[in-house]
Amino acid sequence: MLFSTFSFIAFFAMVLALARLVHKFAPNYSKHVYLLASVVFYGWWSVPFLGLLIVSCTFNYLVGKFLRRSPSKPLLWFGIAANIALIAFFKYLPFFAGEAGLALTGPLADIVLPIGISFYTFQQISFLVDSYRRERSSAAFFEYVLFVIFFPQLIAGPIMHHSDTIPQIKALKTSEAWKAFALSGPAYFVFGLSLKVLVADTLAPWADRAFDLAQADTYIGLATAWLGISSYTMQIYFDFAGYSLMAIGLAQMLGIVIPVNFYSPYKSTSIIEFWRRWHITLSRFLRDYVYIPLGGNRVGAVRQNLNLFLTMLIGGIWHGAGWTFMVWGALHGLYIVANHSWRRTGIAIPRLLGWAMTMVGVGFAWIYFRSETMEAAENFIGALTQPITDIGTIADETAPDAIQMGAVDWMQWAFVAGVCLIAFLAPNVVQ
Repeated sequence: MLFSTFSFIAFFAMVLALARLVHKFAPNYSKHVYLLASVVFYGWWSVPFLGLLIVSCTFNYLVGKFLRRSPSKPLLWFGIAANIALIAFFKYLPFFAGEAGLALTGPLADIVLPIGISFYTFQQISFLVDSYRRERSSAAFFEYVLFVIFFPQLIAGPIMHHSDTIPQIKALKTSEAWKAFALSGPAYFVFGLSLKVLVADTLAPWADRAFDLAQADTYIGLATAWLGISSYTMQIYFDFAGYSLMAIGLAQMLGIVIPVNFYSPYKSTSIIEFWRRWHITLSRFLRDYVYIPLGGNRVGAVRQNLNLFLTMLIGGIWHGAGWTFMVWGALHGLYIVANHSWRRTGIAIPRLLGWAMTMVGVGFAWIYFRSETMEAAENFIGALTQPITDIGTIADETAPDAIQMGAVDWMQWAFVAGVCLIAFLAPNVVQ
């Protein structure tokens, strides 16, 4: 169930009513309602994968319990490797098998990616690492499972941290937090739903049209290409902003505070600032569990640059299986290395120039993120850089009129310009 569907809204209304009723008459069972709701939410999509999720939770809870009692580096690496193997099997096996020219047969030919696996895998890895470091408090199995599968954050984040969430779960039976969020919770959800449905979903067809032409290796007019990348740059912004806000609102209505995951990233004047505002919890995970363990900034400028690049490359691979995601991560790795290297010179860049450079870099990288193949990305970049005299022409005169994309509806451009002004200038919903 997607948050923007009527079925989910009806589901959540029932969950909220039951949660309030139980909290009033049997507060000790509040977290049981949340766990039941999360199980139903995930099982609605797939009961077998719900079983996989519970097995994953059980495994990580037991390993974490042993690590907390007796820290063991081999056991820690075994636990991390098991989690990575799980996500690698479902998310990356088909891609790498295809690249190697291997045909998957039998059940392997129909591998389906479990929803939320990228999020709950990272959450559980952080739990294991902190258990090894003895940097976490004790948690009952029931509380741990709820932390992992709490449904407002399960499919689109944020990446929850046990130190933020489990104490709130423990306090549910005495918490009156939902009263404090009686207005802000619904407001966050309505704002997020509006950004998703009214803005992101309006932009999606214009972006899809251009990128589908690139994928089909069909001529794309200059105007259509630029409208396509402009629309996608704003679509992914408002889609992610919308889901982040809806997650905050849903959790607040249930009396749980989850972290802000999105904070006007297109106002950033550097790529470093961009990653402090875009997918904030992913940036925190990559910093704490990848970049710092690699040595961070304690190993000299050359090694630091390598650590920064590898961290962002891992972030790109985490987003999806494909060369395009790797290139997207590598580009951001190069951007951040360049940003840090420039900062070492001590020469300040004017804020407006820094903002423009950041937006150009981010927008260019989105081409690879959105494209299904490297060839499609190259086609799209070619369309963006064709001579202006090519507007309205087509390479193949036998192609149908539908692909003659030189003329673009100015109302579409006006809509894109309007949402750009919102993203660049308006206060965000959190503010």
